[in-house]
Amino acid sequence: MSSARGIRAGRAFVELFADDSKLVRSLRRAERKLKAVGESVGNLE
Repeated sequence: MSSARGIRAGRAFVELFADDSKLVRSLRRAERKLKAVGESVGNLE
């Protein structure tokens, strides 16, 4: 029968890599739109 110690000794290390290029592009697009809105509001004065 295995003990908790035996299970812990067999622990695995997992790394997750994600392709976030679509997310980054969307965030940059949103940033540009928000800046444009801010500039438009600033020009209302």
